[in-house]
Amino acid sequence: MRARLGGRSRESAVRDGALALVVLLIAALYAAAARRLPVGVLNDDAAHVLLARSLWSGSYSFPGGLGSPEEFLPAFPLLLAVPVRLVAPHWDLLRAVPLAFAGLCLLLTWRLARRFLGVEASAAVVLLTALNPVVLCLAGLVMPYLPYLALSLALIDGAGAESGRPLAWLAAGAALAPLLRPQGAVLVVCLALAQWHRRGPRRAGAFLAAALAPALAWTLRNHLRAGSSLDYVDTWWTHVAAVGDAPSTARVSAILSSIYCPAVLMVPGLAGPVKAAVGAAALALAVLGARRLLMTRADPRVFVLAAYLAGMTSLHLTWNWINSRYAIPFVPLLWILIAAFAADALPRGRAARGLLAALFAALALRLDVYCARIGLKGEARFQPKTMEWIRANVPASARLASLKPYSVALLTGRECAPQKLFPRVGPSAELARRAGVGYLHVVLPRPDDEFVVPGVPAGYQPSFARGLDAQPEWTQVYRELDEGALVYRLDVPARASDPGRSSRSVP
Repeated sequence: MRARLGGRSRESAVRDGALALVVLLIAALYAAAARRLPVGVLNDDAAHVLLARSLWSGSYSFPGGLGSPEEFLPAFPLLLAVPVRLVAPHWDLLRAVPLAFAGLCLLLTWRLARRFLGVEASAAVVLLTALNPVVLCLAGLVMPYLPYLALSLALIDGAGAESGRPLAWLAAGAALAPLLRPQGAVLVVCLALAQWHRRGPRRAGAFLAAALAPALAWTLRNHLRAGSSLDYVDTWWTHVAAVGDAPSTARVSAILSSIYCPAVLMVPGLAGPVKAAVGAAALALAVLGARRLLMTRADPRVFVLAAYLAGMTSLHLTWNWINSRYAIPFVPLLWILIAAFAADALPRGRAARGLLAALFAALALRLDVYCARIGLKGEARFQPKTMEWIRANVPASARLASLKPYSVALLTGRECAPQKLFPRVGPSAELARRAGVGYLHVVLPRPDDEFVVPGVPAGYQPSFARGLDAQPEWTQVYRELDEGALVYRLDVPARASDPGRSSRSVP
C-alpha cells in the first residue's frame, strides 16, 4: 500500500512539474511576443493612454482639444489611469496590463469550461486558447480586447446568479461591458434574456435597464457635447446603412475567413476559400456542441454562451470593418463548444483526443514562435528616430498632423491633429493654417506593416507626399524611409536653393 501511494505521489509530482513547465513556457512566449508591440504601433493604443492621462486633470480629451475622444469608450482609459500615472513616461511598461488580463482570461476559461467539460477536455480548451496566435501575438497591445474577454467570461460564468449580492455583481459587471467594447451591449441582452427565462420579464427588464443605463448616459453625454455621439453607436448606424452595398455571401465569407478561422486555426499561406471553409467548419461544430449542451443541461450559462456567439456574429454581419483582432472574444467560447461536441463525436480514450489537441497546438505554435523570435531580437519602438527628431527639432508650441496623431502626441509631447483634415494636397496649406498646423508627419506604407491605417489605400500616402513636394508652401525637413516617415514644415514658398528642402521624391 505504501509503495502504491509513493508511486502515485511521484506521478503527481511529475504531472505538477510538467504543468508548471508548460505554464512557464507559454508565459515566456507571451512576454517575448509582447516586446514586438510598442505603444503607439496601433494609434488607438496611444489614444487610450492619452485619455487615461487626461483623467488626472479632470477631463476626457486629447492634447490641444484635438481628435474625437468620444470615439473611445471610457472604461479602458479609466482602468489605465493608475498604471499610466505610475509608469510615465515609460509607456511600454503598460503592456503588463493586457498581459495580466491574458493570464486572468485563461483562468476564467478553465473555470467556465469545467462547468460543461471534464478535466482533460477543459485543459485542452485552455491550452488551445492560450496558444491561439491572435490571442498570444496581440496580447501586448494596450487595448481593451483582453480585459473585455476576461469580463465577458466572468459574466457568462455568473449568468446563473439568482438574486441578492450575486445578481447585483452581475448587473454591475454587465454595466461595465458596453463601456469596454461595443459587443458588451450584445452580452447584456443575452444575460437579460436568461433572466427572462428564469425569473420573468419584470426581472429581465430591471436587469436590462440597470446594465445599459451607464452606456446610454455616455452616449447622451456625447450627443450633448458634440452634437453626435461620435462613438460606436453612430459608427454602427453608418455601417448598417452600407450593408446593402456588399453581397451577403461576400460578407459571410469574410467573417468566416477573418474571424472564425483565426479563432481556431491560423496557418500562414492559407487561401481565402480554405480559410472560409475552416471557419464554416468551426461554426458548424460549435453549433452542434451548443445543441448538445442545451439538450443535456438546464444551465443558463449554456444559453448565454450560445446566444452571445450568435449575437456577436450577427453584429459583425452589420459591421464593415473586419479584422482578425475581432476573433479574440470568440476563441475560448468556440473551443468550449467544439470540445463539447467532440466529447461524444471522437473515439473514447486519451490517445486520439490528445493527438488532435496536440496537432492544433503545433499548428498554432508556428506563428507564436515567429512572433516571440521577433520580440527576442529587441524591444520594438514606434518610429524611434522620427519621434526623437520631432522632440529635438519641432518647437514645443507647434502643432502637427499625422495619420497616427495619438501616437505622435504621446511619444513627442506635441499637439497632433488627424491628417484627415487634409484630404487633398491642393488646399492643404490653407487648411493647415486654419487648424494651426505647422508640420505634417507623413506615414508611408512599408511591406512589413502589421497595423495599417484602415481606409487608407496603399498608394495614397506616397502620392500625397509627392504632392506636398510640389507645393512651395511645404518644405520636407525630415526623411527616414526605414521607418516609413517624412516630416514637412509649412513655410513661405521655398527657393530652389533652400537647403531644408529635399530634392528626392518619394518612391
